[in-house]
Amino acid sequence: MSEGISENTSVSELKISDTYINHDDFVLKVQEYANFYNFQIRKEKVKRDKNNNIRNRTILCSRSGVPEQKEEKINSRNHQSQRCNCPFLIRASINTQTGLWHTLAVKLDHNHAMVISEHKKFLYIEREIPQDIRIRDMDLRQYLQLCIPRCFEANEFINTLKQFKREIYGFEYEVKIDESTNELTQVI
Repeated sequence: MSEGISENTSVSELKISDTYINHDDFVLKVQEYANFYNFQIRKEKVKRDKNNNIRNRTILCSRSGVPEQKEEKINSRNHQSQRCNCPFLIRASINTQTGLWHTLAVKLDHNHAMVISEHKKFLYIEREIPQDIRIRDMDLRQYLQLCIPRCFEANEFINTLKQFKREIYGFEYEVKIDESTNELTQVI
């Protein structure tokens, strides 16, 4: 795995019987490992208990699986899938007696080259949203948190979306209104 190793000095090897404080700690450790070796992960299968708490998680290489068969789409980008059935896999589960997460299965092999260091900046984990866009996004979220709990006037909300579109470059939205009741049903 020496090809494409990052500038970081070390990262602990993932192995069976590793323990983690919680689910987030498990995902973070796998992400750190992937970041060190210059590949991306994909959170895959998850099992939940009756209270909807995650009790089992499988994480794969983002290149795991086979390419999907594409239908002809007019607005689809014409690029090849990166999936190559990579065997990398790590699975962990919570021990209900201790509350700790334990690694159950580990397969660290890849059947593809890792991303070279010069291209690492293009990985999803490395992408950074500029501060001014974050602030505008936060403004919209704060507005929505204020609007949604109370019964709001749909026209006022739509006018605010229009204002955001005028003020924020690249801001897009779509409104769906039920024609029979003239009610706002969805905003995307």
